[in-house]
Amino acid sequence: MPEKINNICFLKHSEIDKPRWDKSVKESINRSIYAYSWYLDIVSPNWAALATPDYSELWPLPQDSKWGISYVYQPFFTQQLGLISKTEIDRSRIECFWNKICKKYNYAHLHLNVHNPKSGYDFETKRLTHWLDLQKPYEELYKAYNENLKRNIKKANKNSVEVVSEGNINHMIGWLKRDYNKLFKGIKSYHYDMLNQLLAELDKRKCQHIYTAQINKEPVAMALFVKLDDQIIYLIGVNNEKGKKSGAMHLIFDQMIRQYAGAEVYLDFEGSMIPSIAQFFKSFGAEEKEFYQWHYNALPWPLNKIKK
Repeated sequence: MPEKINNICFLKHSEIDKPRWDKSVKESINRSIYAYSWYLDIVSPNWAALATPDYSELWPLPQDSKWGISYVYQPFFTQQLGLISKTEIDRSRIECFWNKICKKYNYAHLHLNVHNPKSGYDFETKRLTHWLDLQKPYEELYKAYNENLKRNIKKANKNSVEVVSEGNINHMIGWLKRDYNKLFKGIKSYHYDMLNQLLAELDKRKCQHIYTAQINKEPVAMALFVKLDDQIIYLIGVNNEKGKKSGAMHLIFDQMIRQYAGAEVYLDFEGSMIPSIAQFFKSFGAEEKEFYQWHYNALPWPLNKIKK
């Protein structure tokens, strides 16, 4: 039976009613592709959850265990999770869910979402993403581009960069391994297997959109966007030296924005805390959005020193 505290139930993976879960995610005010059960099944196959009995409030808990200790973690390719709700979320409600999490786990590293308010806990760190509302006509969106971005788009056109709405997934993952192995210490070979599985599922659900920039039919940059409901997420981007020098990625984003301009969707650039990348996203007129990372460690000594 699910454990129940303050009307919040802890659900083991086998206890989650996934059709009901996904329906509630879709009806929530802060729905996100990361919170759908089929997405979580791939990035964290043994995920558990907190939920109210009517499923109006949901908190997915990607979990694993090491040395016999269960812990919560933030999976790769999943920028935000936290509390998903059909009603406005206040700090007191976040605290109710957190009290339940820390009774169950002594270690948690997780990201909340932009609709979850700041809690004030001392283990909380601010992170940033960038959103661009695409409801305006393309001409208005283009006016908000900064001058450096406009110059790079012109440079890409001058260099005969062509953007096509297709791409080779294996090619993209090959480039990704080259880049991510340098950027992320924790990424392992099985994460790329997981990514292959995720991309296959996204393709099956027709919410995966790949753009390739090419010069004389040679790929120089690729970007993968995920579109679901009213959200477009920039999930992966890769390029080579030719792509960097020719302004290819600038043109990819411009083409994607041109395609969806006027639609009731927003583009989530998915970051970044790296100043140069954040500046690239801001150059499109994107609005900075805050969300919070929690890193909680109540493990006993010496485990609290080993797992930081």
